[in-house]
Amino acid sequence: MYDGNQQMEQSLPERTTRTRGLNLYWIVAITSLALLLRLYAFVGWGLGDDAYYAWLAHYLSAGHFPGLSFGSNYRLGLHLPNAASFWLFGVNDLSFVLFPFVCSLATIPVAYLLGNEIAEGKVGLLAATLLAFSPFDVVFSTTMTIDIITSFLSALAFLLFLKADRANGLRSHGLFILGAVLVFYCYLVKIPAIAIVGIFAVLSALHLRAWKRHAVFYAALAALLGTFCLIDLFSTGGFLTIYTGRAISHQNMFRDTYPTTLNSIRVGCLG
Repeated sequence: MYDGNQQMEQSLPERTTRTRGLNLYWIVAITSLALLLRLYAFVGWGLGDDAYYAWLAHYLSAGHFPGLSFGSNYRLGLHLPNAASFWLFGVNDLSFVLFPFVCSLATIPVAYLLGNEIAEGKVGLLAATLLAFSPFDVVFSTTMTIDIITSFLSALAFLLFLKADRANGLRSHGLFILGAVLVFYCYLVKIPAIAIVGIFAVLSALHLRAWKRHAVFYAALAALLGTFCLIDLFSTGGFLTIYTGRAISHQNMFRDTYPTTLNSIRVGCLG
């Protein structure tokens, strides 16, 4: 009886290792198929904000730096990678959408790891498969849709938060700080993405006993946001120009562009 139990205990780690290895092959296969599907549905340059994003990325790649008075100029988490892509690969459709394209593919293994962290490997594989073949993600992964980028960053930040919550000591603190950096980077890509902090707050509320360790995450994030506001103060003279500049730009857009667009539509419809 003892020998049988000992054999079962020895075979369990081996079985776990085999399962992880098999899941790794599945993730590689799923991600490879997702890559081919995204290349088949490649979109590239589009309308809307693409012209401004491309111009600013090219402006940065030439060694210039934009003023911070306009709200969208604060999206340095988006513009700097795009500028690096232009500088490395030239100005073309693929280099323009390379950042969201890579983020879309990277979110697939992150989804697997999240599912594995919360439940088990099969749940992770299902999550990765659903994401890999989601029509929204397939099509918009090769466009300048910044939600693809923030989805990857927020998912990775949440994964690190979960792992930090289950770790101890310096490893826990390091993972919390890294998660805060990713949330802050999300903020530099799209300001409203900071709302994801609410999800972290709910998790913290469910684990009140760990509030001291969780405080590392919130303190690091607050320090990053505060530092950025100080940079804003010294460069523009306003502590919250990141918000006021964006609000003014939106007011100008609705005052100038919106009526003109409506008039054009009326003229087109009425002939």
